[in-house]
Amino acid sequence: MSNTNKTNFTCRDKYFNYGSYLRSRGYDKEFCNLVNDIQSGNIPIGPIIPGDCPSTTTTINNNVTINQCPTLANSGILNITGGDIGLSTTTTDNLSNLLINSNNFSLQSNKGIKNLGPIIQVTDCSHINYFGAGGHVFAGGTSGTGDCSANVVIKGDLNVSGDVSFTKNPIITNTVDTIPRTLSTFGETMTVIETISGTYNEGQHDISFNNIIYSNVDNYTNIFANSIIDFSNNQSYFKNSILEVYYSVPANFSNQADVFNVSFKEVGGSLELILDTRSIGNGLGERTIVFGPQSFVFTPSSPDISYIGKKWNINYDISGGVITTNNGRLTIKQKSLI
Repeated sequence: MSNTNKTNFTCRDKYFNYGSYLRSRGYDKEFCNLVNDIQSGNIPIGPIIPGDCPSTTTTINNNVTINQCPTLANSGILNITGGDIGLSTTTTDNLSNLLINSNNFSLQSNKGIKNLGPIIQVTDCSHINYFGAGGHVFAGGTSGTGDCSANVVIKGDLNVSGDVSFTKNPIITNTVDTIPRTLSTFGETMTVIETISGTYNEGQHDISFNNIIYSNVDNYTNIFANSIIDFSNNQSYFKNSILEVYYSVPANFSNQADVFNVSFKEVGGSLELILDTRSIGNGLGERTIVFGPQSFVFTPSSPDISYIGKKWNINYDISGGVITTNNGRLTIKQKSLI
């Protein structure tokens, strides 16, 4: 019998005698057809529907488990040698072409991949990887709950087109004159507040805010509400940070006025934090006077830490006579220490 299905199986075509032929020819034909159908993929094997290379793919309608052979270590491996890696690609290429070409990659998964072991991904330098999703999370540990740190090492450039958010200050390490040097890049906020103008007699005066010109501090509308700097109800925004405070104001001294002091004055208390004191010659006309900078360190071991539990006014303390001011400007720079 000839093999018309072009498989590797050869049907029986010789017999001992005519009687043998008559007795077995029917069975031989059926057996030959069965083998040919199996090898040609015409008969499903349980959930496995064999394909026919190259026109039809093989289909498995069930889960598949590959176990290690009990007598052979390092077995149970799935090797895929088919597919096509495509032409070389770069980050400046049309990525839509890369995605189209990826339809020929060796492994195609339509509903995700869960891997409980390490991943080694290696390709040549003329191809790129592409990650497309609404977000990517790197969490250390087998449970994904962060039971160990998830460190990322990039041996090359990092190009970012969006915002970069840090929960701790980034550390930069480089070498200068063969000496390693580590620098911390501080997270920083800035607030600029305009104060009202006025004419002030000798003595102390709490100064009202005219408006908040700029602030990128979270919750700044509550922190600086009602012409008060409210650290006490917003301590989480200022812990473990350094504040640099400046104040400038155009002022006109009378013939008698000669001393101008600006401070943070505790609301409902007697504590004052002096920003600066200026003594200006009288009769010189309007001058813009700058007070500060003054620094406050809000760390647990700092002597300034108690100030974070209080509310503060901007206060003028004038000696010698009347002072007339235009709108002043309070600038607060905050640098995060973690």
